[in-house]
Amino acid sequence: MKAYWFEFTDEGCPYPMGISYGCGVTADSLIEAKALISSSIFDGRDLPTIENITENVSRRD
Repeated sequence: MKAYWFEFTDEGCPYPMGISYGCGVTADSLIEAKALISSSIFDGRDLPTIENITENVSRRD
């Protein structure tokens, strides 16, 4: 499993509280990571525009 950190562009999207800085998830693949974030944070809606994705992020980064 890999740890992913997602950062989104600021396009006026009504982000859930605490997500404006980005969010992280651990998953088997990037596709699974996006699906998990979509379903658990954005209530199944499409993700906002992704500005950056960091793979294998550690809590020290």
